[in-house]
Amino acid sequence: MSLDLNAICERHEMSPKYRPEFFALVLHGRRPSREMRTRLKHVTNYKAALDEAMVALSAPYAHIFEVPAPSSITRFESLVPEGIA
Repeated sequence: MSLDLNAICERHEMSPKYRPEFFALVLHGRRPSREMRTRLKHVTNYKAALDEAMVALSAPYAHIFEVPAPSSITRFESLVPEGIA
């Protein structure tokens, strides 16, 4: 999945006024303004756009942080006497 911020912004109908600030946040880690922070917290399409951008950015690292399958988790026996009975 490649990162196409213009497509993400268009898909989530983000206002062109806030796109440069969104790009700076995603690509350079710049702190957003108070208005943008409010939009990212409370406006659904802005939240979704940021989530989609973060998923696209983290995709190359997904194999490093894979969650193990439930069957590979080791179960330990209880060491307290009440747990043995």
